Amino acid sequence: MKRMTPFSNLMALLIMFLTILAMNVNSSVAESGKGNISPAAASSENSAKTEDTRPANLKTETEKTIYTIGQRLAWEVEPFQLSEEELKILETGFWDRLKNRKPKVNVESYREEIMALLSERVEKISAAEQEKGEKLLAEEQKAEGAVVTDSGIVKRVLRKGDGPRPETKDTVKVHYKGMLADGQVIADTHKNNSPANLPIYRCMPCWKETLEEMHVGEKVRIGCPAELA
Repeated sequence: MKRMTPFSNLMALLIMFLTILAMNVNSSVAESGKGNISPAAASSENSAKTEDTRPANLKTETEKTIYTIGQRLAWEVEPFQLSEEELKILETGFWDRLKNRKPKVNVESYREEIMALLSERVEKISAAEQEKGEKLLAEEQKAEGAVVTDSGIVKRVLRKGDGPRPETKDTVKVHYKGMLADGQVIADTHKNNSPANLPIYRCMPCWKETLEEMHVGEKVRIGCPAELA
């Protein structure tokens, strides 16, 4: 079955601080040492996830390989967002298969039902995240100094920059941190103090539009609608 994950495409990138440190016209690598380095941050509500805290002392390569098999199996199941009770049912099916017990249903006849359930769960998560994203963006609009662009981006200038304004063909060096609607951090250039060099033409629409309106040294807070993230 092809892997489908609702978290990769269906959640809005909601809140982000962006600071342009430098730009280098018509180059794929931005200059360093220009502008001011400042932090970037993102915030949103976080959803709790159940963890198995049992210790796993992986000493041999075989043990590590088997552990990886478990990770891959969970990777395949994750998009279904199963409840604790559903996971128990899944475990029953797992052991019945491993122990060569007679299956409780005609497994081959449930292929279409598997895909239908996956689609249902993904759509449900998408709708919930869409609603959550819209609420958070609405809150951002209430902040002092917030403006909404024609495309729906909510933006606040936190510090003005006195450097040049980049164009689509330029590459900029930026510090940023971003989170999805569930609070998952997807990027943080401050973690290793490693600002990113971004060719503007390759950025997602929300970033592209914002960066083209900024000046070197400027710091902004933006809220990106899902369709632009």
